[in-house]
Amino acid sequence: MKKDSDFVLILIMCLMAASSVGLSMNCPGAFFGPVSSALNVKRGTLAFYSTIGSITTGFSTMIIPKILNERNFKPVLISGMLCNIRAIFCMSFCTQVWQFYALAVIMGIGNSCYSTVIITIIINSLIHEQIGMKTGLVLSFSGVGGAIFNPVLSSVIESRGWQTGYRLMAVIMLLMCMPSMVYPIRYIPARTVSKEKRHSLIDGFMLMTFLAVVFIQIVPALGQHLIGLGTDKGLSASSAAYLTSACMLANLLFKLVAGFLADRIGTLKTIAIIAIVNLTGDVLLLTGSSFPVLLMGSFMFGSIFAITALLISLMCKDLFGRDRYNDTYPVVSFVSTVTYAVYISVVGYMYDFTSSYDLTISVIIRFMVIGTVMLANLYRLKKSRNS
Repeated sequence: MKKDSDFVLILIMCLMAASSVGLSMNCPGAFFGPVSSALNVKRGTLAFYSTIGSITTGFSTMIIPKILNERNFKPVLISGMLCNIRAIFCMSFCTQVWQFYALAVIMGIGNSCYSTVIITIIINSLIHEQIGMKTGLVLSFSGVGGAIFNPVLSSVIESRGWQTGYRLMAVIMLLMCMPSMVYPIRYIPARTVSKEKRHSLIDGFMLMTFLAVVFIQIVPALGQHLIGLGTDKGLSASSAAYLTSACMLANLLFKLVAGFLADRIGTLKTIAIIAIVNLTGDVLLLTGSSFPVLLMGSFMFGSIFAITALLISLMCKDLFGRDRYNDTYPVVSFVSTVTYAVYISVVGYMYDFTSSYDLTISVIIRFMVIGTVMLANLYRLKKSRNS
């Protein structure tokens, strides 16, 4: 692909990531408190709509790559974007929790057509140089969406109500999606994997990969609740929104850093470095109470998204190769998405029953350590297989 078209493609992928992940998946936390109070339901009950949306996205992302071809790619892309945007806009009219749940299914299906899996498949098929850095740049924009628009949405919700917040969110997403609707993005299907290789995908090694991903993917679910964590520790809602912004800013910066490092020192060493940063942030969130400490803790906590969104994708390429990537990564992404989705609600219910986020943070610290060790073991097993 030519350098000038590379630049345009990367820019469009950045906007897609900011819309599909940055807004659709990283900003709902701003609504949990106000909407649950307005509907007189528990925060965990409302947060379950985010769980439903994420699980639906996970299921759909296993199917969408298999049906995509050069002819239907653009219609699928545009239809998915419009489904997601319409569902979020319609949430502004909801008066019952079940309505959020129903719209979350539509949102999840739409989101799967232009979210992380599709973005990385497009990048891997069209770009062949500095993939780690360019993928990191694109996926970092999921943090841009959250960092910029969480305070904006929180402010709008406080001043004009949560209904206006959802409508504004839908409009912003539409504006971000318009370039990709117009620009002629190409889609090059991967080479067909033989039935024997496809059958061998689900083996003991893949199951160990799933388990490691489960432990890691539990960690970022706390990010949806940082506003609630901040208010629980005495901050105002508008001040607590900056915790999410710090987390999303870290989402951006650490993906850029991780992409750069992965191209130079390898994926596994980069995972270890980012894990140490995240654990430090977890401890600050657990023990801190002042705004500066919580802000720093949120920023360091946000490094986790470099692992879950970027480095796990690069890890799949390391462990399974380019030819098997389109078959393995959607399945790994599904496991990741379902784990993340379920734990978003679990965190809400843990808070409802304990009136604190301390238990959640203690759990994710332990799981982060276990998951990182398991990822390192996967690389060791891969090396021993090849030797």
